[in-house]
Amino acid sequence: MQKFILLTPMNYLTERHYISQIVFKEFLGLNIYLSEEERVDWCLIDRERKARLFLPDNFFRIASLAWLKKESLPSLPLPAWSAAHELPEVSLVEPKIPVIYGEPVKDGSWFQMEDERTARLGVDVLGSAFFMLTRYEELVVTDLDEHGRFPGCASSASKAGFLERPIIDEYVELLWAAMKKLWPGIERRKWIFRICPTHDVDNPFAHQQLGRLGSFRASVGDLVKRRDPVIALRRAASVVAPGPIQDTLDPNNTFEWIMNVNERYGLRSAFYFLAGGMPPYGPAYSLDEPRMRSLVKKIDSRGHEIGLHGSYDAMDDMACFTEEHQKLVSVLQEEDIHLKELGGRQHYLRWSAASTWRVWATAGLDYDSSLGYADLPGFRSGTAREYPVFDLLKSERLHLRERPLIFMECSLISDKYCGLKDEAALSKIRYLVEATRRVNGTFTFLWHNSFLQRASLRRIYQLCLEA
Repeated sequence: MQKFILLTPMNYLTERHYISQIVFKEFLGLNIYLSEEERVDWCLIDRERKARLFLPDNFFRIASLAWLKKESLPSLPLPAWSAAHELPEVSLVEPKIPVIYGEPVKDGSWFQMEDERTARLGVDVLGSAFFMLTRYEELVVTDLDEHGRFPGCASSASKAGFLERPIIDEYVELLWAAMKKLWPGIERRKWIFRICPTHDVDNPFAHQQLGRLGSFRASVGDLVKRRDPVIALRRAASVVAPGPIQDTLDPNNTFEWIMNVNERYGLRSAFYFLAGGMPPYGPAYSLDEPRMRSLVKKIDSRGHEIGLHGSYDAMDDMACFTEEHQKLVSVLQEEDIHLKELGGRQHYLRWSAASTWRVWATAGLDYDSSLGYADLPGFRSGTAREYPVFDLLKSERLHLRERPLIFMECSLISDKYCGLKDEAALSKIRYLVEATRRVNGTFTFLWHNSFLQRASLRRIYQLCLEA
């Protein structure tokens, strides 16, 4: 494998080493050695120094004057580059690509071959990747919603119109195309498009959550408001039916349906279970209940994944999260369930750039999949690929990986958020799937078991898999 040297300015070396390893080793599969020197840009060279690729160092240069301050955020509106003119071989989601950080090269274009051994790319690929993957802006912008979450509408990606494209993966494609101009014989890591369905188990059984009276009221709503007599009958019957029959009839009990559908497409689902939490956002179930133990064992026996759904308050509470983690591990051990890795997602998608990754890593989790917005679908960290995370406050790479969440069904369907009707929601899903496919990424999505009661929603779920 060909080895490269990346010449870099001499500040923020831990941060620079992290992002160079992510872009070159994780994403491209190339060996890279970082060499610091007095300079104002990045320069990629091969070990024989036969060719050079220059890249601007805009992000770290700007941030060095205003680290974690608003002055270091991208200046809007962003310039846009029609990359097909200079690099026609690159497949982008849209013809024009916004430039988060960067500067045009000498002739005003964004890519230039000075000669057969020297090229310049005007996009600050490494700085922009650091900005997006670490969620830098979420330690700068203080706009939070009623659940203490950073909303998608407050992000630079939303404001600049690139939230629905994996822009960092596209930047890596631009970088690779520029490298191929100089080193035509090099090879990269091969990525394959994948679909990863996940399910946060907030309410496995509706009658547990609503109680007898609440269930009867909901069944009336199913009949009168939602005009779904089948669900109304199932819900009402589940209230009065005995034991196991009650659970079987419960409209939230869609687990068998989910596994059956996913298995038809050769897919493995991940089911994330709450293991604690306090009212009003705590679970309506306990993992000690026989019905829950049976459900967990059934999911595992069919080859699907069990994971942790960190409670509402565990986002930044180490003691709380550790207790929940240990509870789930204890249950898995008692049921003789052995996992190769353990990950999950935060309840309500409550994630903090200041604390959550550190909490999960300290507890010993292998991966997190909380990085998606509740109010908008899209690529919160700019990528559809799993990657190792970085603690900005302690300037440290953590032993935890992020599996970015691209969309949650509530974000599209709920009137509180996008409020899209069925066909409009499906159209948006197809666009996001195609954007992910363009970069051979992993399409990770969240669909709650309780959001598959209606036939129309089950249809959209199946069409999502077919897309």
